[in-house]
Amino acid sequence: MKNIKLIVTLVVVLAAVFIGAWVVQDNALKTGLVLLGFQLAELPVGLWVLVFFFCGVVVGVALCYPANFALKRQSRQLVKKLQKLDVELSLARNESAAD
Repeated sequence: MKNIKLIVTLVVVLAAVFIGAWVVQDNALKTGLVLLGFQLAELPVGLWVLVFFFCGVVVGVALCYPANFALKRQSRQLVKKLQKLDVELSLARNESAAD
């Protein structure tokens, strides 16, 4: 299973690199940007698109982490509660069988 996950991850990364190189090649016009009053480097438009796309992905993932951690905590609490209820149910069944 680990090998399949590694292969799939490798294929996805290689596809992303290939598509990124394709975007940069197709959008080779160099342009400079001014960000908050600072002149940024003059790079191809395709590279700027990839940089800002990557930054957006990073920000999106970072903003999802608090909700993810809250859901994991809630899941752990519910699993503990379920285990406790299973123990109570098995005890009640044993008591009813003994009567």
